[in-house]
Amino acid sequence: MSENQPLMKRFICNRLILTFVAVSTAMTAGCGFVLFGVGTGAFTGAYVMGELKQTYANGYPEAIRASKETLNELKIAVAESGGDEAKTTLKGLRPDGTPVEVTIRKIDEQQTEIGVRTGHIGVWDQEASRQIQRLIAERLARKHVAEAPPVETAPPPAIVMPEPPAPVEEPQPPKKKAAPKPPTRAGAPVAPAKPAEPAPTPAPDASFDPEKTLFFPSGTNALPPQEIAKLDRVAAFLRAHPEAVASLHGFSDSIGKASQNFMLSVKRAEVAKAHLIEKGCSPDQVLVIGHGAARFLGSNDTEAGRRLNRRVEIEIHNGQ
Repeated sequence: MSENQPLMKRFICNRLILTFVAVSTAMTAGCGFVLFGVGTGAFTGAYVMGELKQTYANGYPEAIRASKETLNELKIAVAESGGDEAKTTLKGLRPDGTPVEVTIRKIDEQQTEIGVRTGHIGVWDQEASRQIQRLIAERLARKHVAEAPPVETAPPPAIVMPEPPAPVEEPQPPKKKAAPKPPTRAGAPVAPAKPAEPAPTPAPDASFDPEKTLFFPSGTNALPPQEIAKLDRVAAFLRAHPEAVASLHGFSDSIGKASQNFMLSVKRAEVAKAHLIEKGCSPDQVLVIGHGAARFLGSNDTEAGRRLNRRVEIEIHNGQ
């Protein structure tokens, strides 16, 4: 028995060593699996978060339009388009079949965030996303420069020029007609008063189209009943031409603060857009652009002139 004891001890030690090695191997293999799982999850997460975002100092409708034009320029067919007043998503395919997704998010009236994601699951084509984002930025930059002049014209209303006509001294001369001296001259004072009435009708802007212009009362964005028929005709045209787009340009007169005039011009255009959508037009067919106190059709020194300046002009694009 004494000779067999060393052999038994060695056998037991060997068994313990083999057991320890087996457990260590199993733990090592298990850790490797966990690390593999973590690595895979991180890779997938990087793709889900792989959206190249950029914020622009442009309005929501302008950003949507620039994104669509950019995809069209790159021959990316838009297969799906949907959204609301705060977010729009465009989904399409590149000529090689790679999916592209552009998301436009409204931050406020003057800022928009655009996110671009392109590639297959697990493979984010970063360079293609940068190219799409760069072309959108260039298109919005050109739009921003094109609309810069109207912004510069907004400060002049802050000079409070409306106060000189406010005394309404021009209407007072007609009161002087009651004096007995002028009537003896065969109605000579009556003749100068008549030219003031036809003054509102002529439009100084050659592009002015009364049938595509909505006029609003002072200080409100309420749509007058007599202007609804014009909007209904535009709605019928847009329904018959789904490819057409209507731009609603809102304006105001020069009375009041420039910031308030700008917001009022936007609200007037938004009211017109709401009516067109109610009549069955797609929201993507209608763009809202506010200009504030700019591009005056009439003189702000008279009520007739100011009435011409409180308006929404409708422009139709891509219509046949």
